[in-house]
Amino acid sequence: MSGIKRWLITGASGAIGLQVIKRLFKDNFANMEVVASDVRPLPRFLIHKNLTFMKLDIRSPEAAKIVQEGRFDGIIHLASIVSPGKNSNREFEYSVDVLGTKNILEAAVIGKVKQIIVTSSGAAYGYHKDLPDWIPESEPIKGNQVFAYSWHKKCVEDMLEDYRKSQPQLKQLILRPGTILGDMMKNQITDLFEKPVVIGIQGSDSPFVFIWDQDVAEIIYQGMMKEKTGIYNLAGDGKVTNYELAKILKKPLVKIPAKVLAGVLGVLKKMNLTQYGPDQIDFLKYRPVLDNKNLKAGFGYIPTYNSKEVLLRYLNPERKFYIHSEHSTLSAQDVFINSGRLDDLIWESPIKEEELLDWISFFEGQRAGKIHVLNQSPENATAKISQSPYVKLSNSQEIEALKVHLDGQKSYRSLQDKL
Repeated sequence: MSGIKRWLITGASGAIGLQVIKRLFKDNFANMEVVASDVRPLPRFLIHKNLTFMKLDIRSPEAAKIVQEGRFDGIIHLASIVSPGKNSNREFEYSVDVLGTKNILEAAVIGKVKQIIVTSSGAAYGYHKDLPDWIPESEPIKGNQVFAYSWHKKCVEDMLEDYRKSQPQLKQLILRPGTILGDMMKNQITDLFEKPVVIGIQGSDSPFVFIWDQDVAEIIYQGMMKEKTGIYNLAGDGKVTNYELAKILKKPLVKIPAKVLAGVLGVLKKMNLTQYGPDQIDFLKYRPVLDNKNLKAGFGYIPTYNSKEVLLRYLNPERKFYIHSEHSTLSAQDVFINSGRLDDLIWESPIKEEELLDWISFFEGQRAGKIHVLNQSPENATAKISQSPYVKLSNSQEIEALKVHLDGQKSYRSLQDKL
């Protein structure tokens, strides 16, 4: 095809990477060839003639070679460690976040890549007492060395600034999101919503700014299509204070003096009862509140929801269920592209293992929901299906009771064969 552009996406299997791919599907990939790369595979149902998956560690010589020789017009660089696992360490996170980015940038110059889109973070500004009430993109990037994620984003942005001076032919679009929420989003912030109380610091409102994940994907997509450059904060209008958060969550707000909380967190961290330590005090006290004027006036994008609406949308998702019968026409890909989240899939048709595995992949991607499979016979339920945490083997009475229950819930709606 003439005029086709080639793009590489790093971190493609993450929550934002999947939303970007979803957006590309909606326009049938808009005359683009996309190589999606990650250390984790894409959901198995994401198949398109213009989409190729490549297992790739951004730190590796192989990644550098792919970028150098791939004839890519652009790179969407999403790969980073957002929520470290229990066995993670600072050295590993630095190697991915900073050294991995360095590897990609060096290769991009050699490979004559024209544009790179990088997701930084509002955390790059750091968590500091002297930050403005509303932070513009002109505010210096300071990070916080005690917070790996924040510091690494600062290091990456310092690197990108050097490249803007030394390699101006590599056009840059840098996005600094506030807290991203979405149907498939799980991170340290969403973990806070699950706590029995909302913890605050005396003397601080500890405000949040939120943006919906599909807004982030749309901004990235427009950046690709319109070859946008520049630096932009990503946030919905307004902010949500910890008082408002507690009210929305219907949980008590406990305000604690900073020194007292630091001591308590120190003890709990040593007892392995929390992931947060004394160094998290500034994170709770001085959250960066992002000004989105440049996003609206400069980039030309108006977020779908304001910060409060994003939070409410996340806490009250559009719940859906679907009954899969012999006459069903919807696939996992159809629902992913056109509907998004699915809470319950009731599987009444004879088991076709490959199709059911696609649906399991769908639920693994959204990390929520359940597939209720009519347990027709033990030999039809392979180990991979029956052992999935997203599959519940049910008898016919349980299936019928569930259908009646879901159909009577005002918060649920049934997906028909035509979305």
